[in-house]
Amino acid sequence: MPTGTASVYSMKGIMLATNSKLSHRPSASIITPPFLLKINAIFSCFRYTLTILPKGANTMTYAAFSYARMANEQTLQTIPAEKHDIIPAGFKNSVHWNYGHILVIADHVLGHAPTFEKTIPKEYYHPFAKGSSPLQWTDKVPSIETLQEAAAKQQQAAQKLATETGGTEKTAPFTLRGQSFQTVDELLSIVAFHEGMHYRTLLHYSNLFSN
Repeated sequence: MPTGTASVYSMKGIMLATNSKLSHRPSASIITPPFLLKINAIFSCFRYTLTILPKGANTMTYAAFSYARMANEQTLQTIPAEKHDIIPAGFKNSVHWNYGHILVIADHVLGHAPTFEKTIPKEYYHPFAKGSSPLQWTDKVPSIETLQEAAAKQQQAAQKLATETGGTEKTAPFTLRGQSFQTVDELLSIVAFHEGMHYRTLLHYSNLFSN
């Protein structure tokens, strides 16, 4: 990072951005990078998530999933609706596809737990499956608003699963790249990991469409 410029990404600048108790404004020579503001907002959501977890829920794996899902939901809100179905140069899919995809994958993976109540209709699987593309869509697909309703129900189902099983319940094995996941905890962990991957993609869209 160049030095001697008016814009200095300093630890002091980060503290000013993250400490709500500081009422004074940073000097003109201290500018907090926008990505740090976004990260701070998301970690605030994570801290809030930990405070509202139901008693008995596994806070390590369910909180990780809930945090990742909340990050995706927040990032989606930063992208104008008219951009949801655009596939920018250098991208394979749209915002709409990415959002539907994380719901379908979560439904499929958590469905390996016998007590998980699926909330995603089977007809959503094909248009949002891995390897699919909006360019292949021939039938009407569920809107973002419809997917958001399904997402809310899915998160409730995941929370119920974590609460009732404590995360230790054995599941049908879900195998990915030679690794087998065979408990509720493990399924929630891989779903959280997958959602984190797509959070990064949605963040790229958000930055692209805001410029």
